[in-house]
Amino acid sequence: MGNQDASLFLRYFRGRAGIHASRDEAGRYSPVDGEPDIAGHLDGKSAVGFYLMSPDSSVFCSCADIDDHDHSNPEWVTQADAVCQALRELGAPYARETSQSGSGSHIWLFFEDAVPSYLVRAFWRVVTMQSRVALPEVYPRQDRLTGKGLGNLVLYPLWSRSQFTDDRLEVISAEEALDGKMIASPEGFLKSTIHSVMGAVPSEPRLVTKPDQLPERVEKLMVPGSLLESRWNGDMSGLADRSRSAVCFAIASICVQARVPTPEIEQTVRAWAILNGYTSRATPDWIERTVRRSYDEVVERGEAKSEGVETLLTSAREALHEQIRGNKMLFRTGIKGLDESIDGCQQGEFVVVGGRPSQCKTALALHIIDTVSRDYPSLFISEEMSRRELGKRAIMSISRSRESEWDITKTDKLLAEHYSARKNIYAVENAATIERCEELIDQYVSSYGVKFVVIDYLQLLSRRKATGRYEDLTDISRRLKQIAGRLGIGVLALCQLNRAIESRESRIPQLADIKESGQIEQDADLVLILQWPDRSKPDFRIWCLKRRNGPIRHQLVQTTFNPNSQRFDDG
Repeated sequence: MGNQDASLFLRYFRGRAGIHASRDEAGRYSPVDGEPDIAGHLDGKSAVGFYLMSPDSSVFCSCADIDDHDHSNPEWVTQADAVCQALRELGAPYARETSQSGSGSHIWLFFEDAVPSYLVRAFWRVVTMQSRVALPEVYPRQDRLTGKGLGNLVLYPLWSRSQFTDDRLEVISAEEALDGKMIASPEGFLKSTIHSVMGAVPSEPRLVTKPDQLPERVEKLMVPGSLLESRWNGDMSGLADRSRSAVCFAIASICVQARVPTPEIEQTVRAWAILNGYTSRATPDWIERTVRRSYDEVVERGEAKSEGVETLLTSAREALHEQIRGNKMLFRTGIKGLDESIDGCQQGEFVVVGGRPSQCKTALALHIIDTVSRDYPSLFISEEMSRRELGKRAIMSISRSRESEWDITKTDKLLAEHYSARKNIYAVENAATIERCEELIDQYVSSYGVKFVVIDYLQLLSRRKATGRYEDLTDISRRLKQIAGRLGIGVLALCQLNRAIESRESRIPQLADIKESGQIEQDADLVLILQWPDRSKPDFRIWCLKRRNGPIRHQLVQTTFNPNSQRFDDG
């Protein structure tokens, strides 16, 4: 390889200035001052690497690693193709490198200017959403540097037998692979792309360096005598593993059960590590894995609960402090008669809204989420309509007019005025599986403070490992209920009814009319059934068939619906 290739590498594969990593005879890499010997690396004489992140936690390049090195991912080629396809659709140029083992791909992005690491990682999450491929190995591995470390070390490409390839996996030259692959104005590109898919751009994470930077939500949970306070103060009683890593895991698990958002749990673990001199072990990757494991194992974790946790006194104290902090959130529907009947949806409840096709289920969901957004950020996961179709419905409701009557200037002004008085309503389409729904809800709750979620509609979801339709819907229903309780949010799922109601003389709906699974009616805390008896008339019925956590004052609520404006009478 010549000086021209070395110069090309230094222009694209840029990291922390003035330092690189060199490998010794034992195969260990260590930091070395000065410029790397790229020519020697490319000629196979001595491997060198670079540290991706600059001291200000910015990067000039990034990569995702998709491989089958341990023979656990035979679909790696298909996954890499899907990621590259998503990047093309998002307008992001990339370079593709096949690893020396021939069983993995490194997909590289390059930025004309340095961009914050947290934005790059957020962009890769967008790629994951669009490609539906999990990317556990994205570099950089952290949103920002902590302590005095150099961050992630990455080996320069083309060491040993690794090669650049095109999308047909045919070998190409470095110049062909890299030419024109630099993203211009990268920060603006990343932010606009993230916003267009996720509805908002995440804020820069705060670095915890001192005790008073604990998240406010966690500080409020530090009730005297509580298990969280005991673990925070180093009490290991009842723990099967009495190490400091076990204390970190216990703290994370308690926060998960208390429905603390993921970034705040990571912040809490990081703060404990700083205060207790555990930062050498508690790296960002380790903290991320610990919190992820706490989600996976919170129910069956290896902690033997201490006697104090199970006493009525401790439970009473926790209930007292919760009451002092304020009552649970209540999500109003915005329809006067319905709110008078059931008050609304409560925090932690799973609500099912059922109806036959063309019975205005989506319209009611949009009406409710618009009402909720006056106070709380919300998320609409649509499996039936695109985000643009939902947007049209919103315009009809806000402008109270048909599409043919829209004036772009006046309508845009109405939209701006309407949504300026509301919290964000995020919209995501085609989650497809319950697993992806869970990931999205966790992400939007932790990153954007979402308190209310609508899913349109339940029977369009599947499982990644499908069994039978009845079993799948039973599992989906249970998991939606669990996520509502775990995160302390309201989850409203639209649901199709079977044909039995149409053959019934009275046409009065029953819980058994919910299609395909009896588990849905059992899991639901609140069940509403919609009826539009005569579509030529505005008269509309909402049946309240079940309310687990309160009275139903009027089983039948009469209202009106205008299909031209997609609006219900809100009283």
